Amino acid sequence: MIAPQFRQLLTTLSLGLVITTVLPAGAQTCTAQGCKITDRPHEPYENKLQDYKSAALMWPDGAQDASDADDVVGFAGLSWSTSINHGLLRARQLNKPLFVFAEAKDCGYCQKFRNEILPQQTVTDYLTNNFVRARIFVGSADGKILQSRFKMDGWPTFLIFKQNGALVAQWGGCPDDLTGRSFVRKAKQYMETVTPHPAESASFPTPMTVGSVRRPTVERQVDFHRLWVFSSGVHKFDNDYLHPGCDAVVGEDLDMMTEFRRRGVPEDHIVFLRDDEATKSRCQAGLQQLISKAKPGDALFFFAHSHGGNGVICTYKEHQGWYYDDLIDQIERDFGGSQAFVFIAACHSGSFVDVLRKSQRRVAYFALTSAHPDRNAFTIATADFEACIADGVSGSPCPDLNRDGLITFEELARYTSHDQFTLFSSKPYYGWTDNFDENMVFSQSRKSSGGLQCDLCRTDSGYSGRILEQDSSRGVLLRPRKFPRSTIWVPKDQVNLLDD
Repeated sequence: MIAPQFRQLLTTLSLGLVITTVLPAGAQTCTAQGCKITDRPHEPYENKLQDYKSAALMWPDGAQDASDADDVVGFAGLSWSTSINHGLLRARQLNKPLFVFAEAKDCGYCQKFRNEILPQQTVTDYLTNNFVRARIFVGSADGKILQSRFKMDGWPTFLIFKQNGALVAQWGGCPDDLTGRSFVRKAKQYMETVTPHPAESASFPTPMTVGSVRRPTVERQVDFHRLWVFSSGVHKFDNDYLHPGCDAVVGEDLDMMTEFRRRGVPEDHIVFLRDDEATKSRCQAGLQQLISKAKPGDALFFFAHSHGGNGVICTYKEHQGWYYDDLIDQIERDFGGSQAFVFIAACHSGSFVDVLRKSQRRVAYFALTSAHPDRNAFTIATADFEACIADGVSGSPCPDLNRDGLITFEELARYTSHDQFTLFSSKPYYGWTDNFDENMVFSQSRKSSGGLQCDLCRTDSGYSGRILEQDSSRGVLLRPRKFPRSTIWVPKDQVNLLDD
């Protein structure tokens, strides 16, 4: 969605903060507390995108099974996951927190910890009995994301995460007087006090696939009669300060509003702005008018589609965008309800999740965005992203992954992510605050007709998409990935299922 002539502008405006903090492994200086990375020229933007290809920290490109040998290495007599994804999956399966050892290969203090501290029986026994372990190198994709997200500037760095991905503690260094006993003593202090960390307000954007404490029930379900809906969809721009003259023709927001009304959302609970209506001032005023009427226990459904940059989504005509900091502050300050479900379709929209995690929040948030903070979104993928959300609103059987008749927020996020990755190699980015129950039911689903319904496929004629229906005489009804508002019937013998 970015014209070539504006690529440099977008890189400067929306990626500057990330690029300056995400540096490749290499020249370092060592102090008594560890090794510190020195500044160096930035890599080309295209190379940076390639570096992040496997660094979204989310399914489906992470390990699918905690026993996957390719994601575990033996080191210092212990088993270590080689990615955050795999480590969190093992942590949830074993019901233990995740200990991360982040190091640089040529750091002398990292070598001291590896060779002198880690092999001590006191240390290995404590880590074995109390943690799942992951070993991450600063030059790896996960290492770069850890460095950027948690502002790590010294090595080694140690991090402890809850099973849901929330950070409990972070410390670093390997001073000369460090012993195995003192290391264990410090780790125990962190675990006993569970010191809050600014990033603990939001989970890592990884699906909670196993180990959920609370199962979904209809008692914990969104009440559409108490839902407040805000939608801002900008598809034709007058003066977009990031992408002037670039249109984004997507119509799934119209379908979602129709579904909300059908599900019982009152008309005065909906603010729907599109194109030239969606100026920044009108968006903020419309949201304010809506959320100020909410009462405790009410919920907000917030949807926005536009172009975007890191930390900002564009509005119509004006020379400034709607910054995510301002949006969250407005909800925190003026929303009378208790929960906010945020869906954003835009380039770099995942930065909303990163902004959300900056501090503790009064409102319980779930956020699902179409793109990683450091990635672009593309129109055809965005249209399908919004179609997946509409599937959840309408009660389609497809997002009901376990076929229990209930679509949870966690299922909707996994469903959307799998769809986007399989059809477009795109990686949505999502998370929720600690006070949000990801197993809350978004909607009840219609009963599946079975067979190939909901499977992803490619036809002999070159179409790919999701099967919505199956009929013995007509074949399968396909929603093409490039035209998600259209459907076509395809003979069953011309359909080839896509691998999961």
